[in-house]
Amino acid sequence: MSEMLHTEGDQDTLVFALGQLEKRRAAYVHVGIEEDVVYDYLRETAKQFLRRHYGGILIGNGSYTPELAADAISRGEAELFSFGRCYLANADLVSRLKQGLPLAQYSRSIYDSME
Repeated sequence: MSEMLHTEGDQDTLVFALGQLEKRRAAYVHVGIEEDVVYDYLRETAKQFLRRHYGGILIGNGSYTPELAADAISRGEAELFSFGRCYLANADLVSRLKQGLPLAQYSRSIYDSME
């Protein structure tokens, strides 16, 4: 899904694809759902669209902190979240989360230094 890159019929294609994934019992759908932008062609946010058309497990991604992810899970927006940026800044992320330790902040320079 893209706010800017879409063509006529994308909504129907997405509805069909999500239905087929659910019908075939896909283990999960992993998507970037951080934006609360209403997509003109969907007439709702990506989160709302996905939830309405896919009843399976959603793994969200995109600038979520553990706290924001927990809130989103409690609202039923996704079942799981991945933490790419948090992990890049915290190689011991799982331990830090389990122990309630503060997380180092992600910086774009971390990513740029990997090139």
